[in-house]
Amino acid sequence: MLARPFVLLACSLHCASALQAAPQQPVQKAVHCASALQAAPQPPVQKSVQDFERLTGLRVLAHSPSVLVIDKPAGLRSTPAFTGGGTRKERWCAVATALEALPPALRRHAAMLPRTREKFLAFAARRAKLSDDAAADAWRDMQHAVAAKDEADGVVELDSALRRARLVHGDARPVHRLDASTSGALALALDSDAASVLARQWRDRAVRKTYEAVVRGRVADDFGEIDVALERRDAARAGLSRMVPCAEGKPCRTTFAVVDRGADTTTLELEPHTGRLHQLRAHCAAIGHPILGDDIYGDDAEGSRLHLHAKALRFAEPSSGDTWTVESASGFR
Repeated sequence: MLARPFVLLACSLHCASALQAAPQQPVQKAVHCASALQAAPQPPVQKSVQDFERLTGLRVLAHSPSVLVIDKPAGLRSTPAFTGGGTRKERWCAVATALEALPPALRRHAAMLPRTREKFLAFAARRAKLSDDAAADAWRDMQHAVAAKDEADGVVELDSALRRARLVHGDARPVHRLDASTSGALALALDSDAASVLARQWRDRAVRKTYEAVVRGRVADDFGEIDVALERRDAARAGLSRMVPCAEGKPCRTTFAVVDRGADTTTLELEPHTGRLHQLRAHCAAIGHPILGDDIYGDDAEGSRLHLHAKALRFAEPSSGDTWTVESASGFR
């Protein structure tokens, strides 16, 4: 198990005061706050992070008792997906309806039964008037029944960053997502309170997210803004959706700055100010500069390496309230 004190590896993590005092540049080793460092001797913490990385194959960028930030590789899903057997909601409802061990008051609400532990327990107490122990027993019965049905039906959970993290942190939960083809900094909450705090920050757009992308062609302007509304449509490839410019679509705004220009490519720093599906990919394509390796919005072959990387996250760490800036190098340059 990872130790609880703060840990920072291959990232840049600063207090708010430090952010004002020094430019934010990726570094090989970073510090949090002097008090945190004094409270957390480094050698034991380093060993626990190494154990996490060995067990999961994921590089740790930052860690506290409340949040884990990992360096997600391209090609790995952020959250689980499952093969066969209908959607997870459909399977959950079917199990809840058929499970005789489940209290009748819960079975009657099978279609509404939450699939996360905290919400399930709260629902059981509020709607079914179950005691804490009875609600916990019902949750365990549901988990075992779903697992048994998945095994019987041959349903397999696909690999994901969240699944790997739960090998060490069983209560880890997502607060945002990166496309499977996008690499970089991905934050996971380690308990329900942290999940609520972080989800609120993402919902209120209090989190600053910075990406690096290599796009086709030479972008003329050094800085710019892409303000193009997008609408979700089915893609030509089965099971995929794509966002297309549409005047009646959802408002979407992205700002960019040129980092480098090549002979026929441009490296951009991108900052999304809204959080739509494929926003950065669709916006770059909308201005005539699709991201290199994009097989949905560009003309690259399916399975090409998408040159889009989540290079930095800036948010308030839930347990301390300190401002964290966590950085990850893209390796594109």
